[in-house]
Amino acid sequence: MLDTTASKIEHKEKDSTTDETIKGPLYQSKCQINHEEIEVNHSEKEVLLEDKHSLHPLIFYRLAKPFKKDKELPSLDLSKFYKTDATHQIEFELIPDLTL
Repeated sequence: MLDTTASKIEHKEKDSTTDETIKGPLYQSKCQINHEEIEVNHSEKEVLLEDKHSLHPLIFYRLAKPFKKDKELPSLDLSKFYKTDATHQIEFELIPDLTL
């Protein structure tokens, strides 16, 4: 699946936050969130920083070499790793400040 003959470690995937080419290890997560498959790619520098996907408990593969042509990782089923419960929710109450 990985190109072990690659001498230059530069991945074709771009960082999901910075949109820069990833040089060095690639951190990739592919999974279903809210019935939609997402793919998140990060460099070693960006993987620990918060982004729009930080709300979800993602599992990342760390890839030291680029993929072979036409190869990709399978999607992870997060329900096998994390307990899900339909009763959890987030509630917001907005109270406008009408004083001027």
